[in-house]
Amino acid sequence: MLNENIRKYRKECGLSQEEMAVKLHVVRQTISKWETNLSVPDADMLIEIAKLLQVSVEQLLDYSGKDNLSVDTELARLNEELAKHIKEERRLQLYHQKRNLILYLLIASLTIALVVKNTFLSIGLILLCVLASLWVLYRNLALLASQTSSPSKQQFHALKLTLLFSLLLILFTIGFVCLEKLGMIGETSEFYFVIGIVITLMLFLGYISLKLPYTRFVGLRLPWTVCDEETWYFAHRIIALITPPSIMLMFVGLLMFADKEKVLLICLFLWIMIPSILSLMFYVRKYKLPYKRKK
Repeated sequence: MLNENIRKYRKECGLSQEEMAVKLHVVRQTISKWETNLSVPDADMLIEIAKLLQVSVEQLLDYSGKDNLSVDTELARLNEELAKHIKEERRLQLYHQKRNLILYLLIASLTIALVVKNTFLSIGLILLCVLASLWVLYRNLALLASQTSSPSKQQFHALKLTLLFSLLLILFTIGFVCLEKLGMIGETSEFYFVIGIVITLMLFLGYISLKLPYTRFVGLRLPWTVCDEETWYFAHRIIALITPPSIMLMFVGLLMFADKEKVLLICLFLWIMIPSILSLMFYVRKYKLPYKRKK
């Protein structure tokens, strides 16, 4: 690559970036950009660089004299590669900006929940933060998803459906909380509402888990699933597999035992922990990670 050759031959000549910049009548930052592939010298400057470094233009460009390509053609190719590189850098920068914005909004919602004492004001502000984060995520869904995978049309539709479900679930939950704070809903209705939310959530995630693409923003986000695509898909296959029996077990437990809250918590805990533990075992076995047995 041209940038590597400029750095290599400059060092062979014993020149610093400052010394080379003075001899070429440019600033040091220009030399730095050439060597980090952030810009490409034009044809005239390339000839001056070759003279200064005591090499041929062909050596700088790594192109054989047997090829029919001209120096201008090679420079055009390098400029095209540079344009792609800059585009990817800007895309990555935008990705980090949007991701950080979502994170800041979620942190703001948690801060509001801890600081604001007025219940309805707190709920309203949290709702605004959550809706804003969902809006940012929805508007930049293609950008955020493309950093980990290239989702198909069906997978992209599944992501949108998941966001819509999350939005409806949040609105419905906040509406119920407001009614409960106004004293319009009793404890029994509140418990049945929680059961309904849990079952709805399990049913939806069990259905959508096989359709989601590999991404760090939705699904079962654990350290070993977000860093490995195969482990991520394995975990979500387990979720889809155990969801129907988990819901059936929950119904049976609610009918048989008096402590319904404990039954609900145990079933929900098992539904989350089974795919988490199995996916961790899959990840450890895949990468053959060492572990120590306790004596």
